[in-house]
Amino acid sequence: MRKLLPALLFLFAIKANAQLVLTQAANEPIIGDTSRVHVLDTTNFSSGMPIGVTGTNAVWNFTSMITTTAVITSAYVSTTAVSGASAYPGSNYVQKQGALNTYFKSTTTPTTQTEFLGIGSSSLNMNFSSNSAIGAVYPMTFGNNISDNFSGSFSFSVSGNVNGNVVTTADGTGTLNLMDNISLTNVLRVKSVQNMTMTTGPFPVGTIKQTTYNYYHSTEKFPVLTINYTSIALTGQSPTVTAGATGNKNYFVVGMKENSLADAQLSVYPNPVKDILTVNVSEAFKPGKISVYTQLGQLIYSTSYERNINVNNLSKGIYFVEISGEKGVVHKKFLKD
Repeated sequence: MRKLLPALLFLFAIKANAQLVLTQAANEPIIGDTSRVHVLDTTNFSSGMPIGVTGTNAVWNFTSMITTTAVITSAYVSTTAVSGASAYPGSNYVQKQGALNTYFKSTTTPTTQTEFLGIGSSSLNMNFSSNSAIGAVYPMTFGNNISDNFSGSFSFSVSGNVNGNVVTTADGTGTLNLMDNISLTNVLRVKSVQNMTMTTGPFPVGTIKQTTYNYYHSTEKFPVLTINYTSIALTGQSPTVTAGATGNKNYFVVGMKENSLADAQLSVYPNPVKDILTVNVSEAFKPGKISVYTQLGQLIYSTSYERNINVNNLSKGIYFVEISGEKGVVHKKFLKD
């Protein structure tokens, strides 16, 4: 027994410090999936967002993010449902985002990976089906690095060839802090940098650099948070840089809002919660009824005010607790873990 103890302690330490692993089965989109994200307002980050934080035990503070009403929905469909998919041979699923189609190839042999074959719309087309860009090799965990060259053709106002390189790195693992006191541990960040050069014959047309940061958590198939920077430099013109951020619908909710009265009168904890949610209300508020709503506004629980609510049977996700009292109605958001 004395010889086994160190080994048991070592195995326990491995389990306790286990890091998130992305797999094809759990994280690659499949036909029938839908991803819905909110466009985020980042104006509160006057000195820049904390994208430079990397390594183990990282802490990413995005509590200043503001959810907007703008929503982006992506549907993942079969190539047979998309006209023009035959121009991207090998593609076995398509991401439809409005009028923009993005073509992917999922493989399991000889390597379990996701390949990017190109994009198509009424005004822009890029096709890398002959030399695809490898976007993910599974399983992926902290420290993994993928570098791949790709090439193909493009067309918008002109046509030509495009060559590039994509580097994908799982460069951080740690805690992601979001608005409404939501703190997610064991988050894996995946950074992707794409560089493309476009030419028409021997003449350069321009370059595109896109850097994307995806923050993954075990509760979601798709990233909880995505930040994207794109720089486009057409020949003879100054480069234009755009930045954007989107948040997973289950963590960034628009609809039922907290109000300023809630900050002074109502607190809920722990948040996230697993079993018992404690709801503290100022006595001056004189609470009468307590209710719980889903993120879509569906009432799932209502009774006279009680301080402790058992939420053990709720599915993981975002909920709102509502307190009605003599001074009005207040809402607080909480996360069921």
